Amino acid sequence: LLILISTRFFLHFKNVFCPPIYIFSSFFFINISFLKFFANKKIQFYLFLSLIYLYFIRLNIINCNIIIFIQFFYLKSGLMSIFSLSSRFFFKKFYFLSF
Repeated sequence: LLILISTRFFLHFKNVFCPPIYIFSSFFFINISFLKFFANKKIQFYLFLSLIYLYFIRLNIINCNIIIFIQFFYLKSGLMSIFSLSSRFFFKKFYFLSF
């Protein structure tokens, strides 16, 4: 979460693309929150290939705004199923305040 919050600093500048440390942290969070919902290994493999395409091949076209939106969506959907109702209010508030 500290990496996610710290990379919001880069959005204050125009035409700044995501730093590499944010991209590698995105793979970690998406793997634990999104890919584990699919039991089929073939679906996980194709989703992982699509993530590689999104983050590395098209990196010069997609900027940090879209990547941060996708990142918070996957992280929110994964953590909401783990934490209790009291924590859900905190993550919803953090999710909306981040934009």
